[in-house]
Amino acid sequence: MTLLVGLGNPTLRYDHTRHNAGFDILDSLVSELDLSFAFSSKHNAYLCVYKDFILLKPQTYMNLSGESVLSAKNFYKAKELLIVHDDLDLPLGVVKFKKGGGNGGHNGLKSIDALCSNSYYRLRVGISKGINITEHVLSKFHN
Repeated sequence: MTLLVGLGNPTLRYDHTRHNAGFDILDSLVSELDLSFAFSSKHNAYLCVYKDFILLKPQTYMNLSGESVLSAKNFYKAKELLIVHDDLDLPLGVVKFKKGGGNGGHNGLKSIDALCSNSYYRLRVGISKGINITEHVLSKFHN
């Protein structure tokens, strides 16, 4: 099994913000496959199981994402972990795939690194860098 995690913050306030790029990508994938997510209180996350993949959207807020990831990873005995996340260091729309590496100051990755190590795969989604980082990552893409 492969655990595919999209990082983001829960609640409508954060819908379609740059920081929720991971959620948006998983939502698009699930929609394209004509599937749906179901909430799992056990993992405090929305889950969708498809073939050998578990798609996960943690509902813990970004800086505690590792809790949901670790819970689901252990429960499903996932052999591979792929995290889809926003990346300030990449230009808007650029996507890069890599294994391991530093967290680049990303609080969701810090949480996962602390609980699961950092030897997982990453799909880095460029959101570019704004003058005020907090305002930038929490702004909508159309701003």
